[in-house]
Amino acid sequence: MKNNKRFGANFIINAGAVVLSLAAWIVAMVSNSIVGHPLQNGFLIIMLGLGAVVAMTAGILLGSKYRNVSEVLTFIGFLLSGVAMALLISSRVVLASGLFTWDPYNELGWMAFNTAIASFAIYFVSEVALIVNAFMKKA
Repeated sequence: MKNNKRFGANFIINAGAVVLSLAAWIVAMVSNSIVGHPLQNGFLIIMLGLGAVVAMTAGILLGSKYRNVSEVLTFIGFLLSGVAMALLISSRVVLASGLFTWDPYNELGWMAFNTAIASFAIYFVSEVALIVNAFMKKA
């Protein structure tokens, strides 16, 4: 009997991580575009997120023919995504301290803070998916 599975679990988890990273990148762009509260190093964060999505996508596309290149590209995407995540949260620490201490009614500030936290959480889930996939048996 033929095995009709087209894609393995590794492919599905990697593709899910790419989709999550893309969603986190979009939410980070929204957080950067809020009037009066741009991200510190916003351009760098957006470029790192885009680089992570491109590297992970290339890793998926090259996975069937060049496994070592695919793993290196996925790792590079993992690193870029992690750096973008760290820069994103560190750029919102100052805003959070201001919101929690002296300006609790700043609606745009809270919107910027909440979208940054959402982007961080989505990046984090993507990173966990890539870590789990790294320890799975390769087909």
